[in-house]
Amino acid sequence: MEPRILVVLIDGEPDDAALVSRAREYADAKDCSVTLLQVVPEVTRARTAGGVVILPWQIMQAMEAEAKYQLESLRARFLRGRAHPNTKLVRFGRVHDEVAAVIDGGDVLAVLARSRRSFLPWLTRDARLRRRLAVPVLFLDRDDRLIWPARRYTLEANSG
Repeated sequence: MEPRILVVLIDGEPDDAALVSRAREYADAKDCSVTLLQVVPEVTRARTAGGVVILPWQIMQAMEAEAKYQLESLRARFLRGRAHPNTKLVRFGRVHDEVAAVIDGGDVLAVLARSRRSFLPWLTRDARLRRRLAVPVLFLDRDDRLIWPARRYTLEANSG
């Protein structure tokens, strides 16, 4: 039987290290595998640099390579030596849509992400993820404390 998956939403920022470190602790405690996911915005327009036109697919190819490098660095630093497999995944599009697609494709235990609060709580990424995903969404706050789900889920009910 395949282990359940903890999806970790990586933003490509310096505080991702604390997020992956916490994900390792959580995954080890719940005996699950880890998928590092970075969602990159889709590029639809060409750009010009030094008189040369750079096509959208070329820009996205460079963005994907950079994201894969960041994910591999985090995986090598924090997830080495685990008994369960750890994967890295780069997707293009809107964050909540791409996370939902990953969840639909596997037996996901929870999603772990860095909290992104704003002045309009109902428009934040946090709220969109909690509304649209069918699994618990756990957030790390600015002080690297875990914020438990406020929705109908409990971790014990979804842990298997």
